Amino acid sequence: MNSSSPPQRASYWGALRLPLYRSLWISAFVSNLGTWLERVAVGVYVAESTGRSGWSGLAAAALFLPSLVMAPVGGALSDRFDRRGYLLTIIWIQILVSALLTLLAFRGQLSMPVLLLLLVGIGCSATMMWPAFNAMLTEQVPEEVVRSAIVLHSGQFNLARMVGPAIGAAVIAVGGVPWAFAINTLSFLAILPVVMGLKRQRPESSGSEPLWVQIRQGIDAVRAEPGIRTSLTLSMSSSFLVAPFMGLVPIFVIRDLHSDAAGVSLLMTVQGLGAVVAAAASTACMEIFGARRWIAGAAISLMIFDALFWLMPTVSTAAMMMTLLGAAYLAMMSGGKSVSLSRAPRSVRGRVASLYTAGVDGSYGLGVAVIGGLGDLIGVRAASLIGTAAFATIVLTWGRRGGVLLPELTETPEPARRTPTAEVEP
Repeated sequence: MNSSSPPQRASYWGALRLPLYRSLWISAFVSNLGTWLERVAVGVYVAESTGRSGWSGLAAAALFLPSLVMAPVGGALSDRFDRRGYLLTIIWIQILVSALLTLLAFRGQLSMPVLLLLLVGIGCSATMMWPAFNAMLTEQVPEEVVRSAIVLHSGQFNLARMVGPAIGAAVIAVGGVPWAFAINTLSFLAILPVVMGLKRQRPESSGSEPLWVQIRQGIDAVRAEPGIRTSLTLSMSSSFLVAPFMGLVPIFVIRDLHSDAAGVSLLMTVQGLGAVVAAAASTACMEIFGARRWIAGAAISLMIFDALFWLMPTVSTAAMMMTLLGAAYLAMMSGGKSVSLSRAPRSVRGRVASLYTAGVDGSYGLGVAVIGGLGDLIGVRAASLIGTAAFATIVLTWGRRGGVLLPELTETPEPARRTPTAEVEP
């Protein structure tokens, strides 16, 4: 973009005017609605079946721990093969695994070990799908609306996060958990024909190098840039110590706040509401305040709101605090990924994104399992507050140098390094 071009934020809705992008946006939104129905159903099923935060933590971990291995592999493969064929293969795998989960739930044969195994399969396929989908998304639109495309993609994910849990609670109330799983399986049929209609797309990578070499190139790019290292460390710390609030909401609501699936849905819905507001504001706020100030402020807000959330005595007061918590978490995580992708060389950007996903999702999976298990010993409130205190200690000690918080995240002045705010979901 030359100096006479208008700022990209002025064309926030620009990508939706393109028919192809509009189809991708709608299909991804429907698919993500199904994902949030499934997550509500899994959380309610585990909490009501076991009544233990340890099992709730393991169920959440099963979805995200696979990314430690599969995200770097998926990022390298997405830069290596035709993305259209790659995506179609992964989508069909997701359909088959989700269909098996649905069948077992309807037949009453869904034991916890089987559920965990199926969640691992779902986590593996989802982790390998999104690096290729995100890369393909930006290459389907002209350069002048790339920012609009990524911000809108982030917005649809958070909109689904806001609407999906409410639909999930209604479905569970009327038909039970199996019907929520069934609707999630059918939701993949929205994205399948759209991807089938895309042109074959050969990435920049020639595929002549071994897979491990391509992954190593992404690791080297992360290690070479202080801003990427800092944002990844910050994001992994919050994912391990703070983000488990997402996976532990069902057991917290049902066991500690004495509510039901409607209460679980309320908290997950308002978390999405906060994230939608933060996603809409992040790009403009980073332009105004700079990346470092925005991310540092979000990190401080995150530790405060998370501590207050776990101290709330009722579902209604917890919902008010969860709205602020969801906004702070999204603002910090999306800002960190924005800095990382802007500073990564274009040729390895997909691999850097996948490594970022691996670090964030893997840390979340480990954190929710550890804090969930600790919650069975000392209570989920106390265990989560310990995690919050540890995160605050890391940010205010490791992250502070020369009187400046997170100095490596100071935004560089080159226009080429400015990048859209991108969504991160454990």
